[in-house]
Amino acid sequence: MNNKKINTLITVILVAVFCLVIFGITYAFFTMFRGTNIINNAATSGKLEVVYTNGQDINGYIYPAVDNSTALTTTATVRKTSTSVEGYATINLNVTAIDPAFATNAFKWEVYDDVESSPINYGNFNGITGNSVIKLVEDHELTTVDTTFTVKIWLDGELCDTHVENKNFSAYIDVTAVNVPANVSAG
Repeated sequence: MNNKKINTLITVILVAVFCLVIFGITYAFFTMFRGTNIINNAATSGKLEVVYTNGQDINGYIYPAVDNSTALTTTATVRKTSTSVEGYATINLNVTAIDPAFATNAFKWEVYDDVESSPINYGNFNGITGNSVIKLVEDHELTTVDTTFTVKIWLDGELCDTHVENKNFSAYIDVTAVNVPANVSAG
């Protein structure tokens, strides 16, 4: 009779362990897929597309001027789809080559969006060298379906006191747009 009780006890323990293992695997499997779906839904709920109208490059001849009407320009449009979640854009200017004569307060940059008539950000190239990155715009909220950013680079003739003829400048913009999913909780 003792052998029968021991065999029954071992069988009950083995069945309980087997059930716990199956429950643990099933729970892990469903938890993994539930978490994956949340991540996938957030990542694929809408895409943001960046379109460079004039290309990414900004280079050419720069002449001193009293305003930015003769500026070197390029534009980028960030498009949201009807299913896009809210998004933010960041614009970097990657300076590949700049003559030291342009590394001054007189050489300016400005960024406009299609909503504002004045620049959303501006600055100058004082102290900038080749292979530098300037953050023109950081985390700009995208409030319309298409947001067009225009980058203008110009030489302020009122501040320019050096000879700038045949000087070298080349750069390109890099626009990144990211979805910001609302109400996504971890785990």
